[in-house]
Amino acid sequence: MEGLEVSVVSFKSLLMHSVSLRTDSEYFKKEYLIENEKIKRKKYSKLIAVTKKIDVGFVGPMKLFYCEDGILLIQTKNIGPFFLTDTETIKITKAFHHQINKSQVNRKDILIARSGSFGKASIYLENETINSSDIILIQANEAIINSFYLVAFLNCSYGVNQMMRFASGGLQGHVNLTILEELKVPILNTEFQLSIENILNKAYKCKKDAFELYSHAETLLLQSIGLQDFKPSTEAVNIKSFKDSFGISGRLDAEFYQPKYEEIINVVKSNKAGFSKLETYIKNYSTGFPYKSESYSEVGIPLIRINNIQNGELELSNSAKVPFSDISLSPKDVANENDILISMSGTIGNSCKLPNGVMALVNQRVMRITSQNIDTDVLPLLINSVIGKYQLERIGTGGVQTNISSTDIKEILIPIIEEAKQKEIASLAEESFRLKKQSEHLLEVAKKAVEMAIEEGEERALEWIEEARRASI
Repeated sequence: MEGLEVSVVSFKSLLMHSVSLRTDSEYFKKEYLIENEKIKRKKYSKLIAVTKKIDVGFVGPMKLFYCEDGILLIQTKNIGPFFLTDTETIKITKAFHHQINKSQVNRKDILIARSGSFGKASIYLENETINSSDIILIQANEAIINSFYLVAFLNCSYGVNQMMRFASGGLQGHVNLTILEELKVPILNTEFQLSIENILNKAYKCKKDAFELYSHAETLLLQSIGLQDFKPSTEAVNIKSFKDSFGISGRLDAEFYQPKYEEIINVVKSNKAGFSKLETYIKNYSTGFPYKSESYSEVGIPLIRINNIQNGELELSNSAKVPFSDISLSPKDVANENDILISMSGTIGNSCKLPNGVMALVNQRVMRITSQNIDTDVLPLLINSVIGKYQLERIGTGGVQTNISSTDIKEILIPIIEEAKQKEIASLAEESFRLKKQSEHLLEVAKKAVEMAIEEGEERALEWIEEARRASI
């Protein structure tokens, strides 16, 4: 039995969870049992007793109702810890939105992915009603519990582990609503709950301010090269001779010759300050190493995969880790602060800078660039903008799966931007990243405070919140 984790549970205790009737060892992990006992020492209620609504929104095909100008639709991929993400959002028609009332999301509703992305809960904090697909919607009964506190609890270890516990075993990758209703929620005092609301409101403001600053940086960038009013052609036809098409590019697929791609290249070539190929700004680069999933570990160095690279930022909260010894497998694929990363498969061309103080390994199909002669905040902005997006999108067309080579990436055209303007743009981007980091810090404070309140009491948790506030001043 040495080295094994064993939980001894009586048959009577096993039967006490009458809803799930689970007998598998995963359900009775020691960590789950210990946390369950800690919650039971506090005043607590089941989730169903502190909410007005726990339901699943519309489940089914929606593609027929997608549109450019409509109502925002939240999907599983948009559920993040605490707040929704804007990763590849889509919209549906207003008419369909009004048809599916059950799926509508209103301010302070809490959302949990029904399948796939377990262990995260988001609170919606805008006033405009939106919609959702295959998402569990929870509406707190604020006469009993604060919505902000509830989402913080669901994101702390005591909430996450309960959700993971309910989603394991025989649930086939879906959260069962009947069992989710049984989730135990400590009812902490009002003062503490309000303090969590205050922290999350500050975190959300930092997040929104960061987004607005980054958008301002993007606008300033496009203005500097005359692209602020650029509207791509919607023409689907472009007549080319064989000499002027295949004879130059070696491509025969029609998508490659869409007018919008040529328009953006012509704008870059007409930039007053000139242009260069991306390779001009590359000091060295690598294209990732195929690290094996069997070597992933709880502790180690972060491994950057395609899904960790978002539009302008690196998301490492859900990154895999590999042992530090794996650095020796491919030293050239060690990414250090200020290196630029570009996704080479799937959603190609997403780019970001590695933040200060971070070192990580780069997985296959991720290009790592150490840049030169250009600001490290400006280069990812250029690649993520319509300038880089259209060029990379064009190269990546015509295949079954969207892939792009490092050779092709190095060939894209980059407009030259004067140094003073680069500094102005970079200053906005840097402040955006600072606010984003501050938002993330506040969310960690909220999680830690909830866990501390359960384990050591609300008074100690409130003291710790004040200590954390003073430390960040």
